[in-house]
Amino acid sequence: MKIQELISYIKSLVNFSFYPYVFPTTAADECGVVSIFAGPSVDEDTGVSRPSFQVLIRGKRKDFQKTEARAYEVFEALANKKNQLIGAHSVVIIRPQSSTPIFIGLDETDRPVYSLNFETVIRP
Repeated sequence: MKIQELISYIKSLVNFSFYPYVFPTTAADECGVVSIFAGPSVDEDTGVSRPSFQVLIRGKRKDFQKTEARAYEVFEALANKKNQLIGAHSVVIIRPQSSTPIFIGLDETDRPVYSLNFETVIRP
């Protein structure tokens, strides 16, 4: 699963701006970042892979309520989705790694940031 495929999939569920890996310096305050992590090696018997991904949601300066609401919107759109096609990859399930979005603090200009963490199961 490639980063742009995952971002396109998330954008198909939630109308919001997402970027790969880092917040661009020119991005609006309200935006998200998506990162993919490798996970364990591919199962040699079944070919199943289990990459994980993180979505960071950032809001306007000290706008906690709206940022939290957006984080929950994205979380609920992705949590426990089954049998999805992301790019050419058949995703069995998108499983949240926490029960809610996680508030991770304020960035350098007092914008709230939430972290949403998911693991996936991808069949060959």
